[in-house]
Amino acid sequence: MSLSAPGEVAYGASIAVSARVVAAVEDADSSADPADPVATVAPVAPVSGTVQFSDSGGRALGDPVIVVDGQAVLDPAALRTSGGGLPTAPGVTVRAEFLPADESEFAPSSAETTVAIRQGSTSTAVEFTSDRSLQAGRSISATAIVTRSAGSSGLDGMADATGTVEFYYDGALVSTATVFSVPGDARAYALSDITLGGAGDRSLVAVYSGDAVFAASTSGTAIVSVSPATDSAGGAIAPPVAPQPAPIAAPAPASTGAASGSGADGGSGAGESGGPVTVDADSVSEQTFIAPGFWLVFMAIFAGMLLVASSAALVVTQLRLRRTR
Repeated sequence: MSLSAPGEVAYGASIAVSARVVAAVEDADSSADPADPVATVAPVAPVSGTVQFSDSGGRALGDPVIVVDGQAVLDPAALRTSGGGLPTAPGVTVRAEFLPADESEFAPSSAETTVAIRQGSTSTAVEFTSDRSLQAGRSISATAIVTRSAGSSGLDGMADATGTVEFYYDGALVSTATVFSVPGDARAYALSDITLGGAGDRSLVAVYSGDAVFAASTSGTAIVSVSPATDSAGGAIAPPVAPQPAPIAAPAPASTGAASGSGADGGSGAGESGGPVTVDADSVSEQTFIAPGFWLVFMAIFAGMLLVASSAALVVTQLRLRRTR
């Protein structure tokens, strides 16, 4: 007896296993040395009997199958685990044992084969909702949807997808959520709340981690169009104002005798101070700085008055000298 089965299938795919039973007899050559017979195998009429399929632990996979035209086929629906689920990675081993209808005519025989099972495929999508407008600083509810590839029997016997989903906002990992399933639904879900960044078109991507049964998958990119933040009145919040430079401190002009004076208590007047003076629009009063041009004019007038006085004194002196002669 021999078994025929695929070498590898994806999780959930139908596994076709069949047993081929052929009867043969040994015929010793009478002319040869009896101690060294030459065995020849010759096919005979198709055998009758049944084949019992079982797993590697000896658990029967369904009822015995009647051999028809030398062949017995395992019902794919019977190829389940002890819990009723479909076989998972890394694979499943199937044994077959031929039970002849007449053991006096045919001897029992058996065979075994192993079918590798790879992870089932998945596809992931990402969606988002918000109960308010998509403004910077607010949050959205992101949902990752992981869809399992259905098996040959639909969802019957299929495992639920497990694992986690990572959410990436503008390329940065912002959240990791656990996957959960809904009975009767081929999809699994993961949820996360994500705070929106600055205004502009932002990207959102979900990455499913996969598990022992299902392969990982990545969603397409969802675009989140974020508008600028607004205040309670609905107006746009202005960007912060840059700090203004401090007032410029300029040195005070040198004090002079004309500008200085004594107070009632003998102290110095304001013109005596030699420290820096802060100049701004609010601090300028009537006591402003005296321009240098004013001092030049004042000195010229004063010099002229001295010259006139000197000339007058000289004339008076000459008149007195003439009278004394």
